[in-house]
Amino acid sequence: MEGGERQVPLIFNPEHKPLAYYTSALAYYCLISLFRKKRIDVKYKKYTFFILALFGKLVGAPALNSGNKMRTDRFSERICSPIIAILSNEEKAMGFFNQAILVITKSKLKIADKENLKKTSTTKLLENTYVELLKKHKITELQLAHARE
Repeated sequence: MEGGERQVPLIFNPEHKPLAYYTSALAYYCLISLFRKKRIDVKYKKYTFFILALFGKLVGAPALNSGNKMRTDRFSERICSPIIAILSNEEKAMGFFNQAILVITKSKLKIADKENLKKTSTTKLLENTYVELLKKHKITELQLAHARE
């Protein structure tokens, strides 16, 4: 770097197909829309990005850093099309967002405590709660995948 220029971190990988990013934006838009319509209690609004992360797990979305696969149209369409179909149906989307909120509720997080939003332990707690709920209800990732179809 010359002349004090800062290197800006990349948010979007230019080699990835944009469909995954558009799908993520659609999920965000749908969730915010449900908050605005008061179909989801606004007390969870501060947990928007946790809800979206859990939604992604529930619908079987791979992480955006899942390597070279994100560079192909076929992979992006195979993963994103079913998610877009869920998000295009408000009732289906509500079902998945409510499941994500159930994970937050079952985790026994103090919802009103904004400090939870800053802690890495919150992410770990929600991940563990998600896994426990899958085990408790004897639901496997494969069964979740079939429920999405």
